[in-house]
Amino acid sequence: MKPEFSLATPVQFLKSVGPARARALTRLGIETVGDLLAHYPRRYFDRTSCLPIGRARPGQDVTVLGEVLTCSDRRTRQGGNLLTVTLGDDTGVMFCVWFNQKFLKKQFKPGQKVMASGTVQFHSGRPQLAHPDFEALEAEPAPDAPAAGLHTGRMVPVYGLTAGIGQYWLRGLMDQALERAEAHATTSTARPSTAVSQNASHVALWNSLRTCRAAQRNTSRLYSNRNRSESGPVCDLC
Repeated sequence: MKPEFSLATPVQFLKSVGPARARALTRLGIETVGDLLAHYPRRYFDRTSCLPIGRARPGQDVTVLGEVLTCSDRRTRQGGNLLTVTLGDDTGVMFCVWFNQKFLKKQFKPGQKVMASGTVQFHSGRPQLAHPDFEALEAEPAPDAPAAGLHTGRMVPVYGLTAGIGQYWLRGLMDQALERAEAHATTSTARPSTAVSQNASHVALWNSLRTCRAAQRNTSRLYSNRNRSESGPVCDLC
């Protein structure tokens, strides 16, 4: 029988956490759900709006939304692999490149809408994003689906990492833990001993996390009137 969910629940009871990743998480001081939720972001990047591709300038940290025009890979002179995905919108074309990450190729299909975030570089006179964060958008999202993706289109948290733990995976794990904690807090009203908020410090932690989660969900609306000609770090918690 699985233990009832609480801040004391070992992280290995969360989905996608196997023995190897559980050991890696301990190097970050994370052994329980409470430890995970207290592993605060080092900083945030503002990715709440998309810049038309034609307005991208060298050195800008941008988020663009475009249609996949082409997707191909080739071997480099050094023997590595270069994956290039071409995104287009009504204003221009952006080249997204990844070195030695051929496995990403299967995630891109012509005609698919993709949101990508990164720093604009110009190579041979054409704009490109090297190793950008990206998310493929669903053609018909569910009515209750959030408007923002997990890695783009929102205030994106950047966490401290260690070997074997990636930024994408840790964001997903954090989101999973928050969702389960939120659901449990809603249903656990009669038994304080098994509720997520087991004592005063847990109450304070949960209230803070719930406030941050609500703010992330509403970021697009809160920042809708702000000039987005340039984007970049908006908060540094280091």
